[in-house]
Formats: sequence, structure tokens, C-alpha cells
Amino acid sequence: MRAVQFFEYGDASMLKIVDVDTPAPTAGQVLVRVSATSVNPVDIAVRRGEMRMLSGHRFPQGLGIDIAGVVAEVGANVTAFVPGDRVWGVKAGLFTRASGAAAEFMVIDARLLSSIPANIDLIDSAALPAVGVTAVTAVGDKARVVATSRVLIRGAAGGVGSAAVQYAHSLGAHVTALASERNMRFVLDLGADVALNRATTPVVDLGDFDAIIDTVGSELLQLRRHLSPNGRMVTIAVGSLGSIAAVAFSAIYGPRRIRAFFGQPPRGVLAQLTEIVQAEGIMPVIEEIYPLERIADAHRAAEAGGGRGKRVIRIGV
Repeated sequence: MRAVQFFEYGDASMLKIVDVDTPAPTAGQVLVRVSATSVNPVDIAVRRGEMRMLSGHRFPQGLGIDIAGVVAEVGANVTAFVPGDRVWGVKAGLFTRASGAAAEFMVIDARLLSSIPANIDLIDSAALPAVGVTAVTAVGDKARVVATSRVLIRGAAGGVGSAAVQYAHSLGAHVTALASERNMRFVLDLGADVALNRATTPVVDLGDFDAIIDTVGSELLQLRRHLSPNGRMVTIAVGSLGSIAAVAFSAIYGPRRIRAFFGQPPRGVLAQLTEIVQAEGIMPVIEEIYPLERIADAHRAAEAGGGRGKRVIRIGV
């Protein structure tokens, strides 16, 4: 099968399409014929070597955590799926030695999969697993947004941000979205009640909010000051020392703690996302769909920023 690997850390030119053996599922696994995956920030960080303390120095390494495709084979103990089922999921762990979801086939624990909602296209569905479960966790579980909540979403046009805007809107919250001038009309169409230009709106001029969802990772302590007395703030961007320090500081000083999470979504959230998508509470937002042969271009575009939603990599049909 064809799979994307890199043999040293570096820019997007390091990504190579190679032939590797098709994996076989163990008793609790499913072999998925991958239709599409998408580019996530963690893919870029791993490829650059920014996480080499965790990913190590053994090569080759694969990429891709979002998976959308069709079941090709199931392990002996798998009863939830049969060949031909449309499934999506998020790969366990951030690092792989052979291939990730950017490959023609992938084996994955059956417990990490759910059926793709019938109301979305198979290729388009690859835009949602990681950002969808992140948005549902951030908005619903961590920020505890309800119909009466006033919510600020920072980075509202991106992958997680666009899903968070939709989900908070579906819950009945009043949503204020911070985005670029180009994307202000776009976030309003997603469901935001107010759109603010991130370039011309200083943090100090923001009002108070019951929930703040941050996808940027800067000025966290300043944003924290705009929480209502019982407000909750969540950031998914904790890659810098400054953001880590801000989260730690907020846990020690004052009542307005900044919550952060990273890694494998809690079990059950993917099934919850499936139900939300079936009710059209969140729908895929896609900047562009690339063939597998242009995965390096997709990485470069994602690194440049400013896109709407996700960049999807088409692998099969």
C-alpha cells in the first residue's frame, strides 16, 4: 500500500509517498481502507521535530490522526463493525513508526471508531474527527456552555474554532467570534452572533464572558480577566512556555482557572460528535481538498495559516 512517511525532521519537502506492507488487524482491531485524512497542527509539529522529545529519532515515521474510510477487515473479537461500514475516528497516540492515517490502509482499535453520519460525505467527514471531538470537549465538558452562556471563541475560523462556533450556537449560546477581517462574514454564517476583527480589537476592549475558548495560545492571562465571576476558560494551544506558564499560574492564583487538555479524546466523545453531526449541530468546514500526492502542499498551506476549517487529503473513494 502507499503511505506517507518522513525520514528526517524538517519542512514539508520531507514528506514522501512510499510503498509499505498492508497491516493486518489483531483481535480487537479494524483494518480501514482510508478514504481521506486531514492536516492537524500536531502533524506539522511532529514533522518539524518540535515534539522530538516524545517522538524520538527513529525513522521512518508516519503522519495522520484523522481517519475516514470503509471497513476492509475486522479482528476476531470485533462485533460492532463489518466490512463495508463507513467509519471515522482519531488515531491513538500522536506518533507512529510506520504509517498513520495518511495511508491507503490503517489498523485501529475498534473502540476508537464510530459510524460516519449518513448526512455527510465520506471525504468531507475527514475534516471533523479530531477538531470535532476537541470542540465538543472544550465547549461542552470543560467550559460547560449552556443556552444562557455568553461565549468568546478566539481563532473562530480555524478547524477547532469553526466547530466550536457551530456547537456553541447549536446549544443556544450567544457567540462572539474573533477572526481575521477576511473571515468575519464567514464566522457569522457559521452561527456567531458577533464577529470582531482580531487585528483591530485589543484584548482589553473585550467585554465579559461566561466562557472563553482559545485556539491561539497567547495573551491568556489578559483574556482570563474577561471571564465573569463564575466563568470558565479553555485553551487548546499549550505549545509554548508562555501558555504553559499561564495555565499553571491560573491554577494557583485567583478563581478563574484556565483549563487545557491535549491528547486522546475521552471515550464516548466521538459517538457524541456523531449524534451532533446527525442533528447538524456541527458540519465539516473545508478550505481545500488535496490528492495524496499533494500532501506537502497541504502542509505548507496549513503552516501559512489564515484558512477556513481544515485541509483534507483525499486518498481513496
